[in-house]
Amino acid sequence: MKTLRSLLLLAFPFLLFSCGEKVKEAKEAYNVLSSLQKTAKNMEKTVEEAEKKHQERIARGDTTAMHYKDLQKYLPENISGYSTEGSPNGTSMNMSGMSYSLCEQKFVNDAGDLVKIALMDYNGAYQLYQGVLAVYSMSISVETDEEKMQSIQLSNEDIKGWEALKKKEKKASVFFGISERFYLAIEADNQQDTELVKSIAENMDLEELSKL
Repeated sequence: MKTLRSLLLLAFPFLLFSCGEKVKEAKEAYNVLSSLQKTAKNMEKTVEEAEKKHQERIARGDTTAMHYKDLQKYLPENISGYSTEGSPNGTSMNMSGMSYSLCEQKFVNDAGDLVKIALMDYNGAYQLYQGVLAVYSMSISVETDEEKMQSIQLSNEDIKGWEALKKKEKKASVFFGISERFYLAIEADNQQDTELVKSIAENMDLEELSKL
């Protein structure tokens, strides 16, 4: 009996440690599950809101993308330290009940570093947009030696996005989904972080786009 008691006393710290590890693992698993459930709910909510807005547009007859010339009005006219490289270009496409518009503008600084801005209206191609919205509604961050990426959101809840920095290439990008209809992509060369591309987006009239 004394031997058994001694063995139990010796084993107790190890049992306690083992149980503690199991409790820790269970807690971590619970946290992960809770996070996944929250993410799933956010994705579901985003898709539902997108579908609702899409149906509202259909009800009022707003089923085609705006012309690229009208879309170009939302591009920035200037960026501090950069000048425009040529004129903005664009495309509007309509076919078999599907339509979208795209406009682009490039800016360059004295060192030859480029900033590229692309703005798209997917109003008539809503199905192509749903997957993007689902991803942007998730709170994700990923970092490696090569790049750093994370989901972001502006003060307007209808503007969700993603930022990415390719560390070795020094290329910064942001991508925003706006009011389940528009898509904005901004890319800049020779950057240490994403502050420039985010500031460009914040200075654009995205608030007005989100109301369309």
